[in-house]
Amino acid sequence: MQVSKLDFIDQAICIMQCGMVLVLLLFSKKIGVSLQSRTFGIALGFGILASIGLTAFAVRSRIETPTYSRATHLVTLSTMAASLCAVAVWTVYVVRPETQSDAALRVLPASDLESWNQELQRLLR
Repeated sequence: MQVSKLDFIDQAICIMQCGMVLVLLLFSKKIGVSLQSRTFGIALGFGILASIGLTAFAVRSRIETPTYSRATHLVTLSTMAASLCAVAVWTVYVVRPETQSDAALRVLPASDLESWNQELQRLLR
Protein backbone atom coordinates (compact mmCIF):
# COMPACT_ATOMS: atom_id res chain seq x y z
CA MET A 1 0.00 0.00 0.00
CA GLN A 2 1.38 3.39 -1.01
CA VAL A 3 1.66 5.84 1.88
CA SER A 4 1.62 9.56 1.15
CA LYS A 5 3.46 12.33 2.95
CA LEU A 6 0.19 13.53 4.44
CA ASP A 7 -0.32 10.12 6.03
CA PHE A 8 3.07 10.42 7.71
CA ILE A 9 2.21 13.90 8.97
CA ASP A 10 -1.14 12.63 10.26
CA GLN A 11 0.59 9.73 11.98
CA ALA A 12 3.14 12.07 13.60
CA ILE A 13 0.35 14.31 14.87
CA CYS A 14 -1.46 11.30 16.34
CA ILE A 15 1.73 10.17 18.09
CA MET A 16 2.20 13.65 19.59
CA GLN A 17 -1.44 13.76 20.74
CA CYS A 18 -1.13 10.36 22.40
CA GLY A 19 2.07 11.49 24.09
CA MET A 20 0.47 14.69 25.37
CA VAL A 21 -2.48 12.77 26.81
CA LEU A 22 -0.08 10.33 28.47
CA VAL A 23 1.92 13.21 29.99
CA LEU A 24 -1.32 14.82 31.14
CA LEU A 25 -2.42 11.58 32.78
CA LEU A 26 0.91 11.02 34.49
CA PHE A 27 1.49 14.57 35.70
CA SER A 28 -2.05 15.87 36.19
CA LYS A 29 -1.56 16.33 39.94
CA LYS A 30 1.75 18.15 39.49
CA ILE A 31 0.42 20.65 36.95
CA GLY A 32 -2.87 21.09 38.79
CA VAL A 33 -5.28 19.64 36.22
CA SER A 34 -8.08 17.64 37.74
CA LEU A 35 -9.52 14.60 36.00
CA GLN A 36 -12.91 16.34 36.17
CA SER A 37 -11.74 19.50 34.41
CA ARG A 38 -12.83 20.41 30.90
CA THR A 39 -9.22 20.66 29.83
CA PHE A 40 -8.68 17.02 30.69
CA GLY A 41 -11.91 16.03 28.92
CA ILE A 42 -10.90 17.76 25.71
CA ALA A 43 -7.46 16.16 25.83
CA LEU A 44 -9.00 12.75 26.55
CA GLY A 45 -11.27 13.04 23.52
CA PHE A 46 -8.33 13.91 21.28
CA GLY A 47 -6.37 11.03 22.80
CA ILE A 48 -9.14 8.59 21.94
CA LEU A 49 -9.22 9.86 18.36
CA ALA A 50 -5.44 9.74 18.05
CA SER A 51 -5.05 6.23 19.44
CA ILE A 52 -7.74 4.81 17.17
CA GLY A 53 -6.25 6.75 14.25
CA LEU A 54 -2.86 5.14 14.84
CA THR A 55 -4.45 1.72 15.14
CA ALA A 56 -6.44 2.23 11.95
CA PHE A 57 -3.30 3.40 10.14
CA ALA A 58 -1.43 0.26 11.24
CA VAL A 59 -4.26 -2.04 10.17
CA ARG A 60 -4.69 -0.28 6.82
CA SER A 61 -1.00 -0.63 6.11
CA ARG A 62 -1.22 -4.41 6.60
CA ILE A 63 -4.22 -4.90 4.29
CA GLU A 64 -2.93 -6.19 0.98
CA THR A 65 -5.88 -5.51 -1.29
CA PRO A 66 -6.62 -1.92 -2.31
CA THR A 67 -10.30 -2.74 -2.76
CA TYR A 68 -12.78 -2.58 0.04
CA SER A 69 -13.01 -5.74 2.06
CA ARG A 70 -14.37 -6.73 5.44
CA ALA A 71 -11.17 -5.53 7.10
CA THR A 72 -11.45 -2.06 5.62
CA HIS A 73 -15.10 -1.89 6.62
CA LEU A 74 -14.15 -2.92 10.17
CA VAL A 75 -11.43 -0.25 10.30
CA THR A 76 -13.86 2.39 9.03
CA LEU A 77 -16.49 1.30 11.55
CA SER A 78 -14.03 1.40 14.45
CA THR A 79 -12.85 4.86 13.39
CA MET A 80 -16.43 6.14 13.31
CA ALA A 81 -17.14 4.52 16.71
CA ALA A 82 -14.06 6.23 18.17
CA SER A 83 -15.24 9.56 16.78
CA LEU A 84 -18.63 9.08 18.42
CA CYS A 85 -16.95 8.07 21.67
CA ALA A 86 -14.77 11.21 21.60
CA VAL A 87 -17.82 13.40 20.94
CA ALA A 88 -19.60 11.69 23.86
CA VAL A 89 -16.63 12.38 26.15
CA TRP A 90 -16.54 16.02 25.06
CA THR A 91 -20.29 16.36 25.59
CA VAL A 92 -20.10 14.89 29.10
CA TYR A 93 -17.22 17.16 30.09
CA VAL A 94 -18.89 20.27 28.66
CA VAL A 95 -22.35 19.62 30.14
CA ARG A 96 -21.07 18.68 33.60
CA PRO A 97 -20.30 21.64 35.88
CA GLU A 98 -16.58 22.15 36.29
CA THR A 99 -15.11 22.01 39.77
CA GLN A 100 -12.18 24.22 40.64
CA SER A 101 -8.94 22.42 41.23
CA ASP A 102 -6.74 22.82 44.27
CA ALA A 103 -4.12 24.63 42.20
CA ALA A 104 -6.69 27.20 41.07
CA LEU A 105 -7.78 27.80 44.67
CA ARG A 106 -4.23 28.39 45.92
CA VAL A 107 -3.37 32.05 46.04
CA LEU A 108 0.14 33.03 45.15
CA PRO A 109 1.89 35.06 47.84
CA ALA A 110 2.25 38.75 47.17
CA SER A 111 5.78 39.64 46.16
CA ASP A 112 7.68 41.78 48.58
CA LEU A 113 9.78 43.77 46.16
CA GLU A 114 11.52 45.79 48.83
CA SER A 115 12.86 42.71 50.64
CA TRP A 116 14.09 41.30 47.33
CA ASN A 117 15.91 44.54 46.62
CA GLN A 118 17.49 44.54 50.07
CA GLU A 119 18.72 40.95 49.65
CA LEU A 120 20.12 41.78 46.23
CA GLN A 121 21.90 44.83 47.64
CA ARG A 122 23.32 42.69 50.46
CA LEU A 123 24.58 40.05 48.03
CA LEU A 124 26.20 42.62 45.75
CA ARG A 125 28.24 44.18 48.57
